[in-house]
Amino acid sequence: LAHGPVELEPSVSETANCGLILKDGTIVTAGASFAANGNHDGLLMKLQPTGKEIWRKTTGGPQQESWTSVQKHPGGGFVTAGIRTQDASTARPWLAHFSGDGALLWQRTLNTFGKRSIAGLHVGADGSLTLAGSTDGALVDQAWLIGADPVGQLVWERPLSVGNSTWLGANALDVHSDGGFAIGGGTLDGGVKKLLLLRADPWGHLSCVEAGSCSTPQLKGC
Repeated sequence: LAHGPVELEPSVSETANCGLILKDGTIVTAGASFAANGNHDGLLMKLQPTGKEIWRKTTGGPQQESWTSVQKHPGGGFVTAGIRTQDASTARPWLAHFSGDGALLWQRTLNTFGKRSIAGLHVGADGSLTLAGSTDGALVDQAWLIGADPVGQLVWERPLSVGNSTWLGANALDVHSDGGFAIGGGTLDGGVKKLLLLRADPWGHLSCVEAGSCSTPQLKGC
């Protein structure tokens, strides 16, 4: 912050999981707001460079919700990604688009299997969305990529696997100059966790054999 750390004093317990610094120096943070009864909702805030609050938007329902990623939208405003927990064993990816002044434009819970965590969010120039994260499975932990259209509807879903790994987690997502993605995480090899870096095409495929003909324009060197 421009004048050193600033601790906000909300009326309820709150946390920020991620943030953006905009060109004018203002800050957008995304996280969760915790109620006294144990429920929590997604919280999006915009702050002045000094840390003073400009606006806040709390979004949620009877489920447990939290934002873990926020990015600027090319058409204006912000896109958030997080988790909506529907019961003790199931959590779904949760997406929303907010205007520049915090008004909710749309929100979407993706109907995908498993309990998931969100490690990264990318917003394309056309507003399309890509998410990276991990699933806690019954036998294995699985990293994955998800593609959604500009209004948050699921388009494709790709599990990521390497060899016979029983654990594969995704912790970070970035876009490559060729339009594909780099995913950082870890894998389990002989009981030892090891650093892992994966490259995927724009549709989440890890290889040309897996991608088939759709890889040709992007992965000419395959």
